Amino acid sequence: FSDLIINIKDTKNYSKVNNSDRLTVEVVSKDPTYFMKLTKVLTKITNIGIETSFGEENKISFYGTISEFNILKVAKEMMPNYYDLFVNDAKWSKGAKGIIQLICAIEIYQQIMKRMN
Repeated sequence: FSDLIINIKDTKNYSKVNNSDRLTVEVVSKDPTYFMKLTKVLTKITNIGIETSFGEENKISFYGTISEFNILKVAKEMMPNYYDLFVNDAKWSKGAKGIIQLICAIEIYQQIMKRMN
């Protein structure tokens, strides 16, 4: 079992929306300790749909779209030492790609923080 599994699915939304914005991102993680905080932060900043489930598989799923600006706001709130981790200004994507970037950055951040403590 991997530490992190990311599944990308089509939402079957056939409106005139950019393809990458129509995707659903499902994340399965061995260490879901950040799932609840991420859910709270995303709910406060965006209107993206979120589902979490804990058990044999710890999952968080994202539905809808999110802007680059909001990804940046979430990243800064989820990673208090953001500017220590990202020396240069990070370029965040919007939509599903941005969510994947965010999740990967948070996972890396979590591992760094564990090793520092």
